[in-house]
Amino acid sequence: MNVNQVNLVGHVTRDPDVKSVNQSMVATFRLAINRSYKKGEEWVEKPTFVDCECWNQRAEYVKGKIGKGTEVWVRGRLESDEWEAKGQDGKTERRSKLKIYVLELQTGKNRKGGEGAPSTAAVEGSGSEDNEFPF
Repeated sequence: MNVNQVNLVGHVTRDPDVKSVNQSMVATFRLAINRSYKKGEEWVEKPTFVDCECWNQRAEYVKGKIGKGTEVWVRGRLESDEWEAKGQDGKTERRSKLKIYVLELQTGKNRKGGEGAPSTAAVEGSGSEDNEFPF
């Protein structure tokens, strides 16, 4: 049995990039997840950065509500892309990203600074998230 489900809580590192692709909408952003640990007598924070992608209804939500610094909880699956690097004599490049199917604001503030209770109502998947991808 294989399981590919990831849950993360972190802060968006920059305003999301939202664009149209083949009559669908896609939003991409990077999430920073900080890990605190003690090294000797001092506490150290080490960030992990994860590229995230969501489509259609969730991309619309991201466009209106999520911005740099927003704390979010995301659930999705890890996917990898491969491509041949230009000018690298056939070298294959790889990148992993999180395909999001649930996203929730954690801070209670939207990107415009307005107050609002965290909610997932507009961004939960229907259970058939694969049908939303145009490829």
